[in-house]
Amino acid sequence: MGQRRMVHQLVLLGLLVHLVTADPLSLLIGGTVTVGGGVFYAFRDKIKCKLYECCEAPYVEPNFKKMADELKELVYGQHIVQETLIPALKSHFDRQPSKPLVLSFHGATGSGKNHVSRIIANNIYQKGLASQYVHHVVATAEFPDRTRMHEYQVDKLPEQLLSGIKPFLDYYDSVKGVDFRNAIFIFLSNAGGDAISKSAIVQRAAGQPRTKLRAGDLERTVSEHVFNTPGGLKMSELISNHLIDHFVPFLPLEREHVRNCIAYYMRDRDATAARDPALLDDVLGQLQFYPASDPAFSSSGCKRVQQKSDVALYQWRARRKEKADAAAAAAGLHAADAAAPDHDEI
Repeated sequence: MGQRRMVHQLVLLGLLVHLVTADPLSLLIGGTVTVGGGVFYAFRDKIKCKLYECCEAPYVEPNFKKMADELKELVYGQHIVQETLIPALKSHFDRQPSKPLVLSFHGATGSGKNHVSRIIANNIYQKGLASQYVHHVVATAEFPDRTRMHEYQVDKLPEQLLSGIKPFLDYYDSVKGVDFRNAIFIFLSNAGGDAISKSAIVQRAAGQPRTKLRAGDLERTVSEHVFNTPGGLKMSELISNHLIDHFVPFLPLEREHVRNCIAYYMRDRDATAARDPALLDDVLGQLQFYPASDPAFSSSGCKRVQQKSDVALYQWRARRKEKADAAAAAAGLHAADAAAPDHDEI
């Protein structure tokens, strides 16, 4: 029970956790049974895993090819993310790791941090985010006091608070009997987003494509920024002891990337509407871009695309119906005129 409680407290600080732990019941029994009894309980566990989710294949079985394809097809404008994640995750699963894999996603709102986390979960766990081995903390659900929401964001936590989970992320075979080395921790934060955006703006102003930016160009910038900025990672031992394996920067999205988001969402709602460039431009025109001197980057990424697209789609359908009704009425009037007898013939 103590192990379960500790793990739950840990998950409240992390956002996506893959835990491989022994069943406490099996451990308790295993210490007193004979070899024959061990075979019986192994058989029992095998039957149980036919009926319920267990921490083994097929319930936990990474599909890196599908993950790579989805990161390429469904994540727009994030070449660094695509280049970093697959090697990091694959190497973690290909060997017995000496520590948990710790990833820290940084970037402005709407740049794809949650979206990418969902893709990772869906391609490692058969049940995706619904798996009992995935713990995705949603602040509004776990912490219902909306007046204190700012306290629950990683970048708004008291300084050095996250250093408290250092033992679980460090190079230990086990912590109080629980082996965390096979775990994956993913932290999501807006901290460092301004520094990342500045790098993207400078790159564009220099006439260089964003794809020239590499992980190494931004990782040090991001880590130094969050280490020295007020928040949960300021002066954190997770950074000073190099326990965060990868700071993954999410670049601000440009117009073409947001337009891709709009088209993807529209295709799911109405394939005909998705082929209307005027409709896509209508939605794109309702979103804000910066900086004022060269408004190329989206202020909200793809975060408001769904809401804006729904309204635009409703209006688009209403206009089409109005035109169709008017055309039908005109056609009916024309048919009636054609069927009416000629007065000269009467």
